[in-house]
Amino acid sequence: IPYCTKLHLSLETVKRAKELGAIGIKDSSGDMFYMYTLLNEFKDSSDFSIMTGTELFLSDTVIQGGHGAVPGGANLFPRLFVALYEASVAKDIKKIAVLREQVMKINNTIYNVGNFSSKITKGIKCGLSVMNICNDYMAFPFRKFESVEREQIKKFVEEFNNVE
Repeated sequence: IPYCTKLHLSLETVKRAKELGAIGIKDSSGDMFYMYTLLNEFKDSSDFSIMTGTELFLSDTVIQGGHGAVPGGANLFPRLFVALYEASVAKDIKKIAVLREQVMKINNTIYNVGNFSSKITKGIKCGLSVMNICNDYMAFPFRKFESVEREQIKKFVEEFNNVE
């Protein structure tokens, strides 16, 4: 994740990694131009997978020849992301549009609590906690959400589950 690591893999680096035996890449840069560059470069490489870590890019990635996504939101709502993947494979644009709206809702609610660069990770962990899947422990230097933010996440998860 470039914004966390401050490291961006150039196309030349990815090509070299493939030569050395890498079997794919998961790009979480959020840069659609870079994703299209990867997809174009490796479109004829059946032994090299292109995955996105940016949930909103899942459909575009699959439709353009990529292999899928590693979406954090799938920890919370796996059916949504499986349905989005399947609609993308089928190139069902109408269904993709409906499902993408739900992904946008996650981005605009659960991932948008607090003023921290770690708010997506904190939102996922807190969401899993309010769903009684795991606790919301965060390793230092991160800290879990306090009660106000936790209640916001709980409300968002409940609202989303009522729609799903």
